[in-house]
Amino acid sequence: MPTADNLAALCDGLVARFLAGEQAAFDELIRLTEPSLRLFVVSRCQRGDDAEEVINAAYVTAFTALRGYVAQGACVSWLMGIANNHLRELRRTRARHQGSPVELALDRLWAQEMGEEPEERLLQLRDRLRVCLQSLDERGRALLQHHHVEGETLNELAQRYRRPRQAIAKYLFTIRQRLRSCVEQGVGHAG
Repeated sequence: MPTADNLAALCDGLVARFLAGEQAAFDELIRLTEPSLRLFVVSRCQRGDDAEEVINAAYVTAFTALRGYVAQGACVSWLMGIANNHLRELRRTRARHQGSPVELALDRLWAQEMGEEPEERLLQLRDRLRVCLQSLDERGRALLQHHHVEGETLNELAQRYRRPRQAIAKYLFTIRQRLRSCVEQGVGHAG
């Protein structure tokens, strides 16, 4: 596995070869960057098939936009930015087709927090989580929507709310802990 500096140099070299007309260089670029891109995308996807869709879309976009890429040792970051845009679009599309953004955030949190349970128990927990999510203040629900539905990063949220990144991370953690506690205790107030 190449180091970060070696990876950057290898990627920029492959981009240059591709732009010079060597089509096989793009295949090599995919093989070289796919592990990093996959880790980035999978860590942000709820379902595996979503990850595959986003990774494929990112490489298609990169293929069509590569002529505009400026080789500065940031190819993997550039690909991650493309993938992040596709993740956001996927979440927006799902939100439009599956209900409100709060419902989408609810489903995602439910899947992350609950683990394996019998189906009837999961449905009870999901109903409890719906009530607990609605009991959050508007700021908490908005923060969940921006982060879990729209895919905003902690840095983007810090800029939006004019708060330190660590404060946003702690607040999100606190909200998730309150939701978990609320669900485990039964219907009640999450805070």
